[in-house]
Amino acid sequence: MLAPSIAVISIVDDDSSVGEATGSLLRANGFTVATFLSAAQFLVSPERTRTVLLILDVCMPGMCGLELFRQLKREQRAIPTVFMTGHGTEQDRAEALAEGAIGYLTKPFTEEALLAIIHRALD
Repeated sequence: MLAPSIAVISIVDDDSSVGEATGSLLRANGFTVATFLSAAQFLVSPERTRTVLLILDVCMPGMCGLELFRQLKREQRAIPTVFMTGHGTEQDRAEALAEGAIGYLTKPFTEEALLAIIHRALD
């Protein structure tokens, strides 16, 4: 397992309050976290190459979470990914999981649910 202090978990969500709250939760549990307001912001960040786990909002302006996930896979830089959404569809969920996402959470979700997926992914 990667030590939480070494792992960089990137959160991409256009709602800054969600990114901040999720980031605070993960930092309180010992993880190093980077937050981004868009897929484009993540793609040009130096954290992109250090990210070992992505937490992606499904619905965002510009490139949505599913598009980012697919682009990373095409670039052969697939990163274990947890999707979160307040507006997703069952089709989005099914596609994300079928394409290799490690989790799909509907907002609001519990802290325990998110942490369980993260720990399972990093073990």
